[in-house]
Amino acid sequence: MVHVTDVPTDLWHIILPLACTDGGFTGTSFAHTCKTLYVLALPYRFYSLALSSLAHLEVFLDLVRRQPGDFRPYIAHLYISHSDHPCRRFQQSWSSMVQMTGAQRRQYRRMVEEAKTDWNARFRVAFEAILNLAAPNLRTLSVAGNCARVILYTLPKLEELAWVGPTLLPDLCDQRQPAHLAMPTGPPVTSTLPVLKRVHFIPGTSSEISPALRSLRVAANTLTHLRISNVHDSTVGAGVPLALAEALAPGACLCDDEDDYEECDDDSDSHYAREVICADNFDDDSTDDTGDNAEGDSDNIEDVGHAAQQTASFRSATLPNLTHIIVRCTPSELGRHIVFADVEPRYLELLAQEFERRGQGTRRMYVFSDRERPEDPELCWSEGLKAEWFHRIDGGRDCWECWECSVTTALLQHRLGTET
Repeated sequence: MVHVTDVPTDLWHIILPLACTDGGFTGTSFAHTCKTLYVLALPYRFYSLALSSLAHLEVFLDLVRRQPGDFRPYIAHLYISHSDHPCRRFQQSWSSMVQMTGAQRRQYRRMVEEAKTDWNARFRVAFEAILNLAAPNLRTLSVAGNCARVILYTLPKLEELAWVGPTLLPDLCDQRQPAHLAMPTGPPVTSTLPVLKRVHFIPGTSSEISPALRSLRVAANTLTHLRISNVHDSTVGAGVPLALAEALAPGACLCDDEDDYEECDDDSDSHYAREVICADNFDDDSTDDTGDNAEGDSDNIEDVGHAAQQTASFRSATLPNLTHIIVRCTPSELGRHIVFADVEPRYLELLAQEFERRGQGTRRMYVFSDRERPEDPELCWSEGLKAEWFHRIDGGRDCWECWECSVTTALLQHRLGTET
């Protein structure tokens, strides 16, 4: 009978990472089998790690520091949230704020600002420390919560990235870098995420979309899947096509109908694929009460399209491997109908066609748009990101393959006459 020690150690270090793809159950079972496997499995104890607060993050870092020898945890999947953010701890109801005197309100605001400043500084230090530990082996990273400004540096094995709020990547097109970061003095920065393939980011405001897309152009030119969620307002929505045109297809020729689009195609020898599915999962009556406004907004978005032609630089596509773009729209906080419900999907479809026409080789690009308003948006996105992360490390495809998109795509393929 073969003893566990008869198996070479190098072989165990190949087996154990493969056994840790189910959220940790199999790896834990290995560790409880015998002392030999416990020692071998110890580096993979934190293969999949979820930290739901700054306190948890600091406790984990303290645990690592107290380990004997040169211990370095093998972290492949990392989820970080911040349930203990000061904005949640000091949140006051409107009735409580009304009952405060002016001096009490000023004192309350100072207390919140001081707590936020201290929390942000601690979070940056802890976040950079855990990234330093996880960087060599990290494959998936999800950061839930619009928290302190943090920057990702070189992560050689990171394949999937998701975050809520401002971009986690340095905006290399903007010289106004955060004060705590040194300005680059050497040659142009190369890709810091050389194998990143999937990105899902959830912006809080329209101003967060363009910096994120600009950063991806340089930091992750291997990107194949891009998902933008929480496009919830007409201002944010109108900025999405323009930001995509600038970041993905500079110099795009955007037209108002398909006949005009055909006339703009100067490359008669082009054989690029144009099988573009635009799925708009809006209610049929979503614009019944705003029909006149929708017609007016169509002219506005047409102007945005012409502005994109004038301002975009005439360079080749900067994300040559991008094949899937998913845009998830949600109603605004006041519950208004999305006025660009009929116009936006068409605009994104034309943008996708032009980007694909200017691309290299045959590609297929999907642009999805649905409509959903969560009761608590911040909590919903954080919990959704965590659920998707757990599903992903268990071997699923989380937000990259959902039955709603599949059903809508099949219907639109039939409607548009595209081949499957």
